[in-house]
Amino acid sequence: MTIVKNFEEATILVDGKNKWKGKKTMCNDLSDIFIDQSNQPENEIIADRLASVGYRLANCGSFLEFSPTVSGDKKLVNANFCKVRLCPMCNWRRSKKIFGQVSKIINAINNEKEKEYIFLTLTCKNVSGENLREQIKILLKSFNRMISDNSKIKKMCQGYFRGLEVTRNNNDGTYHPHIHCILVVNKSYFTSRDYIKQKEWASIWQHYLKVDYIPVVHIEKFKNNNHKAVAEASKYAVKDTDIFLETQEETKKNILILHQALFNIRLIGMGGLFKEWHKKLNLDDADADNVDFINTDNENDNDEIIKDIILRYEWNIGYKNYVLVEERRG
Repeated sequence: MTIVKNFEEATILVDGKNKWKGKKTMCNDLSDIFIDQSNQPENEIIADRLASVGYRLANCGSFLEFSPTVSGDKKLVNANFCKVRLCPMCNWRRSKKIFGQVSKIINAINNEKEKEYIFLTLTCKNVSGENLREQIKILLKSFNRMISDNSKIKKMCQGYFRGLEVTRNNNDGTYHPHIHCILVVNKSYFTSRDYIKQKEWASIWQHYLKVDYIPVVHIEKFKNNNHKAVAEASKYAVKDTDIFLETQEETKKNILILHQALFNIRLIGMGGLFKEWHKKLNLDDADADNVDFINTDNENDNDEIIKDIILRYEWNIGYKNYVLVEERRG
């Protein structure tokens, strides 16, 4: 981290659209909690992992390099990201990347042959923190079985994208894991005998989830590349507001629960036309450790940059903000 001695001469990163300062501040707060928890006797078994995550978070986004663009914006060209599952900055970048990839895939599918799309949300009852990881595994296995085994779904579904989200009920401290999906169907689906009504979806999901209650299932049709539906399917696995709670003690307990629950869990999945076009478009895996969070596969990635100028900003502990430390040319 760079310390600027003369504050009056410092140039602060101005980029209100992306809110880099807020994300980095939360990274640092999260880092402190992980490192603190690694030193607690009750966490001795996982102490090394917690410490490692804490130091990765502390280093995440310590520098950002931009090139100015023809349109007058700044385009990120280099940075260091930690890829930690709960990292506010990496979650934001992952969400942008997933949104960009899903949008590109839908456009590619439609350019070849026009299809229709369904936005589907599959839920279960809330669970305690100690049961969250197991319930997530059940959800994902149930979804995979439903997609691959059910004859009606196999017939109507041409491809799918699915994302996992976990929210927290702050009134009772329970957790609500659920799945957001985008399904590709033929244009004739909505007027055919293969059409599945909401009540039948709930019954099918209940069967594969293997529960004695009827789970809440939300389903709606959306037109082509509806940004609202794509954004809903692409959003954070865990929102920042579900990580940082009212008190420090609640937050510490919550972070450990979420970290353990999401460890080595696949946050997203694709099948059918989505998977085929993901490969054809040569898109990288947004859930992989080596994922590129600099280029997010969004439209603004194509904004033409002024290639001979690079502006390097580093996080400054005095300013608690990003400060310009270098301007390179050529």
